[in-house]
Amino acid sequence: MVYVAYSVKAESSRGEEIAFEKCSLAVDVLKMCSETTDFPNVELGFDIDRRVNINPQNEVFVCNAENELDDLKLNLSRPKHHHKIDDKEWERIISRQAPDFHNFLLQIETCELSELQQLIINSIKRYGNAISNKNLHQRIVELFTILESLLLLDQNSPIIDSVCKYCSKLVFKKVEDRKYLIALLKSMYEVRSSLIHHGKEKKLN
Repeated sequence: MVYVAYSVKAESSRGEEIAFEKCSLAVDVLKMCSETTDFPNVELGFDIDRRVNINPQNEVFVCNAENELDDLKLNLSRPKHHHKIDDKEWERIISRQAPDFHNFLLQIETCELSELQQLIINSIKRYGNAISNKNLHQRIVELFTILESLLLLDQNSPIIDSVCKYCSKLVFKKVEDRKYLIALLKSMYEVRSSLIHHGKEKKLN
């Protein structure tokens, strides 16, 4: 559970809006460090996340069988699914650099955002949105959008060449690991291109 408190001197609705934005960003960080990052088929969702394209409610219609118009009731509810994070899962969350993102969130509260910081924030939000998407093909498209925004020098830069070149060097030191990542990125790019340019969902391996 994530809590956020924010003090404002003006209208309370604005305070709620800001608090929600801060909480939503913190939740997106949790998503980045969640099991879904390593295991894409693990479904992920939070009540507070209004960007997730899932219906948070079930619509149940109840009416009198003899006279439907006079006795129509609508009930809105959603099943509760609570997930408890045990010590081992928490250790994995920490290993995915959760403390670094935590420190980043604290840092941006004390200064005016730089262009790089704003770019990182936008990427965190996009990743949170992508990883919550059950459609893995659309998730890949969103992930490449993030990589493009972070790694391309300008709009004329070749997408896959730039992403493979810079991402592999940023993530790995060993040549073998870089080659594996480049092959993976190229495979993901084929999935992206197939969906974006041809409207087809390429089979995932």
